[in-house]
Amino acid sequence: MEKEFEVCFSFLDNQENYYFFSQKTKTFFKRCLGKMKEEIEKMQKEEQTTFDSKSVLRGLTAISDLIIFNLKEEKFVDFCKAFATIAFNWNRNGLKLEKIEELAIKIDYIGSCFFKISDVISYIRDISNKLFELEKIEPPSFRLSKHYFDLLKE
Repeated sequence: MEKEFEVCFSFLDNQENYYFFSQKTKTFFKRCLGKMKEEIEKMQKEEQTTFDSKSVLRGLTAISDLIIFNLKEEKFVDFCKAFATIAFNWNRNGLKLEKIEELAIKIDYIGSCFFKISDVISYIRDISNKLFELEKIEPPSFRLSKHYFDLLKE
């Protein structure tokens, strides 16, 4: 779980990622992550916690809307998946709200599928290029078949 927190906080602190979120939104996510981390630590110590599901749900909803438009940005996808994993585990150990679980699974699935889809797209592009190259080459058997076809037409 520490790895996921590290991914999230390093993404939010990196100045190169300024175009994903406003400063206000970054602050919201940092506060939300900090609160989840604090509550997870309390749960591990079996202390009483107060769960703030509205903030987590708001964060997951925002991410689920944005991830589709930023799938090419691997750092952003990693952030989304890490945030979703944290929220999923936080929810599983506490409130067990179905909506949080659904959104977290959706985000993880979309983020995971993209890399498979991009592989398929590049594979299809390679095949397409090879087919265009083959189209330029006309094997002798094709010429023979055309001649035979022309004879049959007469």
